[in-house]
Amino acid sequence: MKGRIPIIENERVPDINFFKKAFKKFETNLEKDYNKIMQVFLDAFNSYPILPLHFSNQDFLKGFEAYRVISEMEFKNLGLVDNKVSSFSHPPVGTCPQQRFNTFGSPVLYAASTPHTAVEEKRADLKNGDTYYISKWQFKKIVPITYILLFYGNRFDNSFNFINETFEKKLENLFRHYTKDKRKSLKYFLRRLTELSLVEKFNNITSAFGHYYFYKVVNNLTPPIGMIVYPSIKKKRDGVNYALNPKLLTEDILVCTEIQRQKLGEHSIEGSTIYLEEIGVVNGEDVNWKKFAYRFESAAFFNNYNEPFLNFEGKEMKLGRFNSYTNGESLTVDEFLYENMKSDILKDIVGLAKMREEYVLKQYNCSIPQPIMIDKTECKKLEFKMKFHYFPKLK
Repeated sequence: MKGRIPIIENERVPDINFFKKAFKKFETNLEKDYNKIMQVFLDAFNSYPILPLHFSNQDFLKGFEAYRVISEMEFKNLGLVDNKVSSFSHPPVGTCPQQRFNTFGSPVLYAASTPHTAVEEKRADLKNGDTYYISKWQFKKIVPITYILLFYGNRFDNSFNFINETFEKKLENLFRHYTKDKRKSLKYFLRRLTELSLVEKFNNITSAFGHYYFYKVVNNLTPPIGMIVYPSIKKKRDGVNYALNPKLLTEDILVCTEIQRQKLGEHSIEGSTIYLEEIGVVNGEDVNWKKFAYRFESAAFFNNYNEPFLNFEGKEMKLGRFNSYTNGESLTVDEFLYENMKSDILKDIVGLAKMREEYVLKQYNCSIPQPIMIDKTECKKLEFKMKFHYFPKLK
């Protein structure tokens, strides 16, 4: 199946003036109840909402990652427990608040495409030094789902441009069956619905739309609508958000694979300083929390001829010093290694926490993408050992 919108005959597509009048009537209504909102839409448009539907492929689902942040203050206020995965999912059925794509009591799992976008979405609840939980969600089963992209008619920077341009090219191909004036009408309809769904702050209308797609027609479409994908209003430039159907969770299709307790350091919309404090190891519905410590055991630096020209062992790691190549500061050997290999080390800290061993020794053999100069010798390769220590979080 290819991405498409429900196709109707050319003569049944209203002209653009009809849509303009219908949107004016719809957007000025003051209804708050879902059924009344949808009735106003039906009266104005003689139809239920039509948005572009896309059908997932295996590559999309295999590579899919979504991140949700909940502040520690919010966590405590809701009376949640940190040893159950459900605490990091959507709010409870029946008590969840109304949000952009859900009505009161009917939850949707809101997440973001990157950890930093997820943090940015929660900035109103966070200040520098605050702690929060961030959970990672992935597809456990590769099953067909339908999803909605809300990018039509908008212009963004960076990655959004590619998404938007690709999306509009696909729609152009779909619209080739219609006459020029009908294509203009359909594009206007889709653009106005997209704008309405992305307005800041969200409103009753978009909440009703989300409820319609996730709860009212979910069993009438094959495959069912699994998510709505839309730009991050808070991140603005390159953040993507997901509204995920809770049915994906109840049917064990989408699962939590990782949880961390982090502290927010200095904040920047380009990328905040994040400190990892604890790791939640997910085992089904249970979460076992671990603290961690680590130390560098040894390090060797290799030249262009693959020969070691500097070696450090044990305490020498904190005695030898290098100049930082990012900020010019003098760093000890272990600080220098951490600065240059931070992303790999943090990834391993989380991954190795899933092992049962209390101590884990790991050796790194790393080619340096951009060679660095140390004492007039070009260094192209590093080898070092690290010892990780994991211990249970005290209750």
